[in-house]
Amino acid sequence: MNIGDKEFMFFSKIVTDDHVVEVKIRSFSDLADGWHFGEGGPISEKVISVALALSKYARELNFSEIDAFPGVNGEILLTLYYGDYVLELTVESDLSINVVMEVGDEEVFDKEGLSILEAKEQVHKLREK
Repeated sequence: MNIGDKEFMFFSKIVTDDHVVEVKIRSFSDLADGWHFGEGGPISEKVISVALALSKYARELNFSEIDAFPGVNGEILLTLYYGDYVLELTVESDLSINVVMEVGDEEVFDKEGLSILEAKEQVHKLREK
């Protein structure tokens, strides 16, 4: 088994504690090669740094629920929840950021290749709603 039950529960839990999500994001640098059914490896420190900056920014804007998930291609998916809104920020291994916003089950925004400043603008716009 590549990932234990304890780690699976950690990766699948929605994080509400302010700093638990940052601990979770930092832990992605310790992932073993092949952690996901033979694919994936540790996430780079640069990707982790961008995901941490976005998470911190979201917390400063008082998002109540934030979660993060590692990707098998070296990316991190950061998910922000606010009422019926869900904002997914994917920090790619090249440090570009893809942003998807959903309201209920409907996708209302999808943009790829954003900078960290552009991604923060999208987080701020969601919080204004």
